[in-house]
Amino acid sequence: MKFIADNMLGKLAKYLRMAGYDTIYPPLRNSDNQLELDIPDRILLTRNSRYIRQHNPLQYLLIKPNHFREQLAFVIKERDLEINPERFFCRCLKCNEPVIPVSKKEVQDIVPEKSWQSHDTFFRCPVCGKIYWQGSHTRRMLSTLKNILSER
Repeated sequence: MKFIADNMLGKLAKYLRMAGYDTIYPPLRNSDNQLELDIPDRILLTRNSRYIRQHNPLQYLLIKPNHFREQLAFVIKERDLEINPERFFCRCLKCNEPVIPVSKKEVQDIVPEKSWQSHDTFFRCPVCGKIYWQGSHTRRMLSTLKNILSER
């Protein structure tokens, strides 16, 4: 399942990416600088009911909760998303591309020394170049996701 999230749902988009779901955010713009929110193979996630009424997108989910935790729980429930830990952190949180494993030696001069010394597994986004490893931010995001899932 693929998504496109409107400008009001950045944190939701980040957590969907973290869970392994292909999620475009921010939305693309056309040559007239209009948001491209209706992409045929994607489900539009939006808080804008007026946009839905005016444009009648093919697939959408109107996000009513205000906080990203409730938003994520809502999307998981409404679209019956499979949350599979094997897919966690397989996409770049910044640009949505699938990340690729890189050797520890390749990132030695890029990541903080402490992280390089304490981790053996690293990933890189082939588009934006961002480097990922299982650091404290990863543990916090996983904890947040587990809490959301346990509240369901």
